[in-house]
Amino acid sequence: KAEPLGPTVILDGERCIMCTRCIRFCDEVTETGELGMLNRGDRSVISINPGRELDNPFSGTVVDLCPVGALTHRKWRFNTRIWYTDQKETICPGCSTGCNVKVAARDGKVVHVKARLNSEVNKEWLCDEGRYGFDRFIPEARLTEPLCKGESASWDDAVAASQALSSGKTLVLLAPDLLLEEFAVAAVFVEQVVGDADVVVAYRERTLTEVEAVLISPDYAANFRGAEFLGLVSGDLEEQYTQALGRLEQGAYDSVLVLGDHALCAQDQEQSAYTLAITQASCSVGVLSDARSKLTQACSVVLPARPFLEKSGMMINRKSRLQYARQAIEPRRGTEPSWRILGRLAQGVGKSIVEARTERDLTLSLLEAEPRFQGLRIAKIAREGGCLHSNI
Repeated sequence: KAEPLGPTVILDGERCIMCTRCIRFCDEVTETGELGMLNRGDRSVISINPGRELDNPFSGTVVDLCPVGALTHRKWRFNTRIWYTDQKETICPGCSTGCNVKVAARDGKVVHVKARLNSEVNKEWLCDEGRYGFDRFIPEARLTEPLCKGESASWDDAVAASQALSSGKTLVLLAPDLLLEEFAVAAVFVEQVVGDADVVVAYRERTLTEVEAVLISPDYAANFRGAEFLGLVSGDLEEQYTQALGRLEQGAYDSVLVLGDHALCAQDQEQSAYTLAITQASCSVGVLSDARSKLTQACSVVLPARPFLEKSGMMINRKSRLQYARQAIEPRRGTEPSWRILGRLAQGVGKSIVEARTERDLTLSLLEAEPRFQGLRIAKIAREGGCLHSNI
């Protein structure tokens, strides 16, 4: 009954109506041609071509395209009834393409991800890395209280221990999947609290195959355009990031502020020299969610933030399209959004940088304050996005 077509997809042939959408997708979009029609007449069946298997970077998309449920995901096959899940429309933070997706969650875990139609961004397609790796945006081991030197601490003690950020030379490492609102508050925090700082976004590019280039961006930096848009960074982001890590390794910074679990690229988190340099800084503050990450272990002060799927806010994709990511999973108790944590840190040195009380308030204030957002509303941005005519 169930025929595996490859590592990600299973075919239930008795459901198939021979529409050939899956075949045409592999022939015309990915141009990999793994699927075909065998036999003739009423004996015709969909199957993999001899010597092949369905294993291209977009193989899971054929499940979304199937109109009758004949194709299913091996990872999620029969794992839960869809009516038991909470479904939210959001944005994939895997790269700067900004694919529109619908995430189904149950008990705080991602149980299904499918592409959402947006003809200007990803049509109805989604890469396998984004689809099947979506649960990596919710760490298994979560931080739910502040830490000082690896030990539980109160918020007041953690904020007090972070005040050294306002003295000396500081490196601010920004995760590229932070929301636009978080970047906006970070910009004010750097200007009014940190002062003398180098600000960089974790950015490295990879070489894409011809098939991957159909939809995937060469970076893992979902919202780097947002950081550019707000003036936090500019120029060659990869070179600036690499040079900043070199200076960090040489001990050029008195303190380090780490915003987000991906403030160091994955390969750089494995480089012990960088995490050791963070440990050796006189003050290192991490606004993080993953209790087991190398960054959490390296920072002397760690404040419990929310990961991407527990937040709502705006993003700008590689093609300068403003989009809105909705919260897909209920936030864990004890955590705070990064912008509110930065507000607390600012209050610790007598500064007030955030007036908003909720994520929606912060989004609305940014939409009203930024002339380039004129005419855009949350509902429109969430539904189809809005193209920004700017020089970013």
